[in-house]
Amino acid sequence: MADIRHLVVLMLENRSFDHMLGYLKSTGMAVDGAIGATNVDDHGNAIKGYHLDSTRVRIRPDHEVAHVATQVNGGQMDGFLKGYGSRAHLAEIMGWYDQRDVLTYDVLARKYAVCDRWFSSFAGPTWPNRFFAMCGTSAGITKNMHWIDREPFFDRLPQGSWRYYSHDVAFLRTVNKYKGHVGEPIAKISSFYKSCLDGTLPQVSWLDPNFTLVDFDALLNWANDDHPPADIARGQNLVARVYNHLVASPAWPNTLFVVLYDEHGGFYDHVPPPVAPGNEAAPFDRLGVRVPALVISPWVPCGVPYSATLDHACLARTAFELFAPQQVNHFTPRVAASPSLLPLLSEPVARTDESRLDGIPILEAAVAPIYIGKTAPTGFHSMELSENQLEIEQLKQAALDSGVPLEKH
Repeated sequence: MADIRHLVVLMLENRSFDHMLGYLKSTGMAVDGAIGATNVDDHGNAIKGYHLDSTRVRIRPDHEVAHVATQVNGGQMDGFLKGYGSRAHLAEIMGWYDQRDVLTYDVLARKYAVCDRWFSSFAGPTWPNRFFAMCGTSAGITKNMHWIDREPFFDRLPQGSWRYYSHDVAFLRTVNKYKGHVGEPIAKISSFYKSCLDGTLPQVSWLDPNFTLVDFDALLNWANDDHPPADIARGQNLVARVYNHLVASPAWPNTLFVVLYDEHGGFYDHVPPPVAPGNEAAPFDRLGVRVPALVISPWVPCGVPYSATLDHACLARTAFELFAPQQVNHFTPRVAASPSLLPLLSEPVARTDESRLDGIPILEAAVAPIYIGKTAPTGFHSMELSENQLEIEQLKQAALDSGVPLEKH
């Protein structure tokens, strides 16, 4: 049985499986991927997917509940271009990346396990899906910008056994209990990297990417969460950085690292979402669109895809089976009905073939002061915030208004 003492989770933003990893099938891997599919737009034009020529898309696809229902279209998966009228860059929704663009994922998929039936927990936007990941439910919430009054699964773990690491504001602050919390278990990402090298990782480490701009201590680091219009090259570098710290850690032989996305962000995927576990009422009775997911550990077989049906609730289930087995059936119906990730850990002994990953050459920090708006003054870089970034800024302000110091938000 695998000797896992540390679970590390990194959840990024708004990409579908086919968009990021569907190309793997064309390289000979036995994954359920599709590239080059066609959908029809509002004007009756058939638009075929293509290899994206930039790691930074210009489209910001729709992904609220009504939009996702249109995209899925009862399982036909043919409505991804509907409702946009004559919006520019629509073909990017059908586009995909490959090993030239997602260098980090390409290596990890071939060295560990890619999950090709990991669906978002809810057919809607970010906040409800992240609530399912943390709390095993969204408590009926179907939209962003609604705080949740439920305990996260972390609170059912042994005291002091977990940390929540963030670059900017911690998304955990959307849970009412932690809205104004100061100090541990919330910590900055630098503390995670230090714990890796010191060999002091907690049992569970949850990592947020940089959703907006890290702006304290005069730093201006670009978003690396992959939410459009973020450059996915920075997301690849973030995953490589976390992985490199883990494999350099004394804790690596006992670590399970999961990389996944909260929801598909409106990008095309060809697999119809299945019925959700847990016998929940609509609109929570069916899972959302597939998302990229990688399970990384020295206990995972090399390059063997995993095709069990999963959603974000499996993270809490896995944590409970590892560190609080008495909680498995006593948290939420979704978690109780969910499988865990432990069947992936089938190696008889921990592998010792880990190696560092190279990053992608791209500026991680701004080279000029940032001006938020369309037209920047001379000497400034102009940047328009995405809807996600605007929401994260509101979350940050709510934390500050609750008494959280800027350097600890």
